[in-house]
Amino acid sequence: MTDIQWHPVRRIVHLDGGIRAINNPGSKVTIDPWTTDNKIVQFDLPNYQSLLIVLNSLKINVFGIDYYSNPDQLSGIYPPEWYSYGRMITTNNPLQDSVRS
Repeated sequence: MTDIQWHPVRRIVHLDGGIRAINNPGSKVTIDPWTTDNKIVQFDLPNYQSLLIVLNSLKINVFGIDYYSNPDQLSGIYPPEWYSYGRMITTNNPLQDSVRS
């Protein structure tokens, strides 16, 4: 891991075919749903910033990301922050790129 700390954010990445990559605070990413033979697909990220880079390197189409950053969002009182993701983005940072567009 790098010196950059993990943010206390749950990220749910919406992928091709209705699949989701779920990253709770920390390095572990879980793919949902499980495989057809009921196996769990998980992998670790080298750092917080690498989520989209890793998914792109696996040739997985990303459509958007939900960011849950407070208890009210996690409990459903407020919706998460949603950012769509375009494959033409150059920084791999939907937060930063959505502000630019």
